[in-house]
Amino acid sequence: MNIFKIFFLIVTVSIVAVGIYLWKRHSMVNLKPGIVIILNGASASGKSTLQKELQKLFPTPYLGIGLDTFFVGILPERFVMGLRQEGDIDPELVMKGEVAADTEGNRLFELSIGPVGDKVMYGMHHAIAAYALQGNNCIVDYIAYKKEWIADLCDALRGITVYIIGVDCSLEVLEKREKARGRSFVEGHARSHYLTVHEHMKDMYDLRVNTDVTSASDSAKMIHHFVVTHP
Repeated sequence: MNIFKIFFLIVTVSIVAVGIYLWKRHSMVNLKPGIVIILNGASASGKSTLQKELQKLFPTPYLGIGLDTFFVGILPERFVMGLRQEGDIDPELVMKGEVAADTEGNRLFELSIGPVGDKVMYGMHHAIAAYALQGNNCIVDYIAYKKEWIADLCDALRGITVYIIGVDCSLEVLEKREKARGRSFVEGHARSHYLTVHEHMKDMYDLRVNTDVTSASDSAKMIHHFVVTHP
């Protein structure tokens, strides 16, 4: 092949490669972040059902993310159930479930998250942001167990459009739902954080729904309408 032809071929390939690189860079810079909807409420308040109902209403995919999939679901089982192996770190550094009672003698199942568990949670916050920054819309099933989580969540999602929804439900209904789940060892879990779960975020809510008096389907429609009409 003629030396000039080789030179021309190299130059052409280089120009194409640079063009592709610049196009990709431009696309990434101008990529519009997705929307994040945070559903915060007590255990058994109907958030996972509400999440599924919301996914039905949007014409584009909204990814379902939550504690079950990005926290409990990714930890080794023994650090969730407490079946410790020789050489393991103290499970309390991750999470610990403990049976207690309130001042009136009602059963509580209190879940304590340790510093290692906190790191997993902070990873979840930034994973949500990573999805959104690539243009994905997300619906997050959330329980604000700890006040300090909220600052990290806000920091991770800075610059992203976020709707924070409070999911309310009466304690009586929550405890009925807990019993219906058939996992007696966690009965009293909703009671343990019934008040604090909203206390940590009440001033941040864009909207609150009550699954005690409104069906998951109707609650989802309320949230969908709010998101669509408040861009």
